[in-house]
Amino acid sequence: MTSVQFGFGVGVANPLYPLEQQISNWSEMARVGRQAGFNSVAAPHHWLAHPVKWFQPMLVLSRLAADTGPMNLISGIVQLPLYNPVDMAEQAATLDVISGGRFIFGVGLGYREQLFEAAGARRADRVGRMVESIEVMKQLWTGEEVTFHGKHFRVTKGRISMMPLQKPHPPIWMAAQSEGAVRRAGEMGLAWYIPPQADFNDVKRLWAIYREALDKAGHPIPRDVPLLRYTCIAKDRQTAVRLAEGYMKDTFALYRPWGLEEKTTVRIHRSFEEEMNRALIGSPEECAEKLNRFIEEFGVNHIVLSIARPNLKQEEALDTLRLIGERLIPHVRGKT
Repeated sequence: MTSVQFGFGVGVANPLYPLEQQISNWSEMARVGRQAGFNSVAAPHHWLAHPVKWFQPMLVLSRLAADTGPMNLISGIVQLPLYNPVDMAEQAATLDVISGGRFIFGVGLGYREQLFEAAGARRADRVGRMVESIEVMKQLWTGEEVTFHGKHFRVTKGRISMMPLQKPHPPIWMAAQSEGAVRRAGEMGLAWYIPPQADFNDVKRLWAIYREALDKAGHPIPRDVPLLRYTCIAKDRQTAVRLAEGYMKDTFALYRPWGLEEKTTVRIHRSFEEEMNRALIGSPEECAEKLNRFIEEFGVNHIVLSIARPNLKQEEALDTLRLIGERLIPHVRGKT
């Protein structure tokens, strides 16, 4: 079995440090993470997110390309229906070239009415825009002349000049937390980027739907089976729980007014006791056992950890990466 890959997230400003210092902190984290055994760095995407300061992912990843050596760079995730697919095809190709073929294109639907309005689009069209966008980008990435006249996007005899290094294109991970979205990822043959809002039982239910959709469409299981988890890991369980209690209860507070939880999605807002089961909270060895369940049951092979929390000092973040490298990653990779 291929060794499990590990990544960590950056891109959300830490209020302890000036904005202009954030990127140097993330560069240092990338260097330490690489030494600790991490394989990737991921950056999220939000617009109009005041008061939280989110850096835009493609720019962050481009800046970190020189500091990450062989590590993959993951857009985790770009809300694709907000963009023109020609723009994103060119951006993704450029980043793939800049990074020497290390870009992974993580995408999702998006959900906030305010953002679709700002993008000149309708939320009701988000599925159609997503499907057409991926089709347009795949055609453009062939390097051939493209004519595509869809409901939402039109390209007439267009051909991009910047081609991605990876062939036929960078890997596409589709985030999904509802039955319809997971089924769509399977029908399109895309990797399902398993979200942190889904606990083990949620994933088990949705995985069956995803596999069925893959099989019906004649697609194999994609090479990547990625998983994102919110993480609070400390040297012992008691310390981890104490740290997590201070902020985990409000992890999704920002998302509540944005409407992330819908009738069709997994349940987002949960008690701290339930969050203990969903997130990675505890000692490295305890968290490794949680991850091994996902690996054994679903074949997860790329795990992205979100270790950020309010007022996390830089040295504490670096120590967390080292701790994960010393005591969690070996327990997972040894299992495989």
